[in-house]
Amino acid sequence: MKTSRSSKRTISESKALAFIDGRSSYPQAERALEEVAGELGPFLAGHGARVSRAIATMSLGVSPESVAKRLGWKEFESFCARLLQGSGYGVEENVTLTKPRVQIDIVATGPSHVLSVDCKHWERAHSPSALASFAGAQKRRSGLYRRAKPEAKPVVSVILSFSQPEGSFVEGVPVVPVRSLTSFLGSIEAYSELIETR
Repeated sequence: MKTSRSSKRTISESKALAFIDGRSSYPQAERALEEVAGELGPFLAGHGARVSRAIATMSLGVSPESVAKRLGWKEFESFCARLLQGSGYGVEENVTLTKPRVQIDIVATGPSHVLSVDCKHWERAHSPSALASFAGAQKRRSGLYRRAKPEAKPVVSVILSFSQPEGSFVEGVPVVPVRSLTSFLGSIEAYSELIETR
């Protein structure tokens, strides 16, 4: 996703964040919303005005973490999907597999791999044992996805969180804070020895 030309101007973060909630009119954010709609148009349809406003606000330079705090968990999932799509990934949300029935929040297809993403709208960091449990569950879902789609590229399990610290890998699963998603995607190949693929 391109950064809005207007992001070079000084913005009021509080006004921009209030724009997400629809509580204020903010001309810079409204222009950014038009640009974002032009770039992501059909993909934003049906995902709610708040997610569209959140993406527009972020394009003005407000941090993804500040923006994500304003969203509910379901909106956070859509927000994360838009970030992945803006980074060039093909995105499917709420992918349901049967036998056994499991759901993957986001399946994002890149040029050399598929990301199986579990979105966690956590407001605080979790213990190592809780992270290990979440990572194990996501690896299981990724394995089931691989079995259902054997032609898919290598499948990488990812936990995309709101607040986890930088550089966490739990049982071969990267735990990526939303603020670091773009950086992680740009260097995913460098982490290949730490990441378990299916």
